[in-house]
Amino acid sequence: MQGPRTRLSSVITELFGNSGQEVSDPVLDRLRLATLGSYDIAGELGRGGMAIVYVARDLKLARTVAIKVMDPRLALAQGMADRFLQEARIAAQLQHPNIIVVHEIQHNGELIFFVMGLVEGGSLDELCRPGEPLPIEQARWILLQGARSLAFAHSEGITHRDVKPANILVNVKGDVILTDFGIAKAVGGDSMTKSGTQIGTPTYMSPEQFGNVAAGPASDQYALGVTAYRLLTGETPFSGDLYQLIGAHLNSQPVPLRDVRPDCPAFLANAVMRMLEKKPEHRWPSLDDVIAVFGANMAVDGGVARKQLAMAARALHRQRATSVSALTARAPLSPTPTNAAPVRPLAALADSLVVSISPPGATIFVRGTLQLKATVMQESGEPLTQGKTVWSSADPSVATVSEDGVLEGLTPGVSMVRATAHGAWEEAMIRVEPAPIARVTVTNPKITIRAGDTISPVVRALDVNGVTREDVSFAWTSRAPAIVDVESPGRIRALAPGEAVVEVSVGQMRR
Repeated sequence: MQGPRTRLSSVITELFGNSGQEVSDPVLDRLRLATLGSYDIAGELGRGGMAIVYVARDLKLARTVAIKVMDPRLALAQGMADRFLQEARIAAQLQHPNIIVVHEIQHNGELIFFVMGLVEGGSLDELCRPGEPLPIEQARWILLQGARSLAFAHSEGITHRDVKPANILVNVKGDVILTDFGIAKAVGGDSMTKSGTQIGTPTYMSPEQFGNVAAGPASDQYALGVTAYRLLTGETPFSGDLYQLIGAHLNSQPVPLRDVRPDCPAFLANAVMRMLEKKPEHRWPSLDDVIAVFGANMAVDGGVARKQLAMAARALHRQRATSVSALTARAPLSPTPTNAAPVRPLAALADSLVVSISPPGATIFVRGTLQLKATVMQESGEPLTQGKTVWSSADPSVATVSEDGVLEGLTPGVSMVRATAHGAWEEAMIRVEPAPIARVTVTNPKITIRAGDTISPVVRALDVNGVTREDVSFAWTSRAPAIVDVESPGRIRALAPGEAVVEVSVGQMRR
């Protein structure tokens, strides 16, 4: 009779091929021992020159994770452990939807690893093959989100220093995730490199990185510009061996993007070419300026481009077979009691669906309502009409959503509303603002008083829902201050005989 680990091994072999077989792997054995009771390691996801990445199940929180382990052979090399741990610490402090999530760091003897979110999808290296440019709108959506992630990192004092397609992932929702902060540098932090040593990937490095100038946000902008050039043309602006690349980055001008890709809009091509300027001061002042260009006239949720990228990422995901959800749909990672309900194979269906919400984001007033609509599309592009959409609000104190998608604003604030169907989901950001004032009323619009007397008229502000607002401030103005003076808001004193008009207002509403 097969034990749980043997069953798991057979599943990994079937889904991962040779990379998932239970061959002798001392690092995997040590990792399983170090994480016993916390994580169930399914198998190897990939490896590079410095680390090995495994896919695992977080047993406490029931979620899929990736565990990145530094190759133990590097543990004795000076500075390598510090650099590896720096990657985790920097990524952990950057809380942004387009930056990889780091859950925890562990140092167990010579075994150093950190646990991060598993991005189901693939890298731009896989998505954009040499010589095959991406559609314009897909490239714009990727660049927009990549620029947002880098702009946020820069605002936190972090320079990535190794921006390239291999470090930019696209998940099965069509969103971009920036990863691999292994050589990132924090403001005031140790660069962990020897003087005169270049850091980065030469094809994507900025001219200043080949000299003795410290890389900064402008260097990340240049690298994103090289990435943009590749996405839009299928090729990088410069190629060759190391010395050819250094010479080209320092002295050669790239072929104008529109000469290679004539259908690229001029505004987009010009933006990318400016990012590739040799001198940092000639590039855009910051990536915030680039974001405005990349996102011009683009749907808030990425529209069709995002859905197309989601489909492509799903195809990559299926090829790699890295989802623990898919594993558990076919065989559990941990022993399943004989009386437990069978695992429902929803993951395969969810992977082939795209959920969209209309509108993709909205601002409503307190007590206001809005009908939301969810559309579920199959991989073929055909709508899925079977099944029920489940609506939920991340902050019901701000906004609630009914079973049929009717949104209601309760208090000012922001909440994410989610639509879930067959395990696939999408979210829309909802902003609730105070209802605008519709009118101002005065109990006695015509008042007769004697000179020297004071009076405090009763004034009310009603919003568009007919609700009296107690949270507003009135502005009082006398049009004849020699006759009537406003001593303080709401308190009027008659100074001399005659007629005067006192105006009370809230914003643009006057009485």
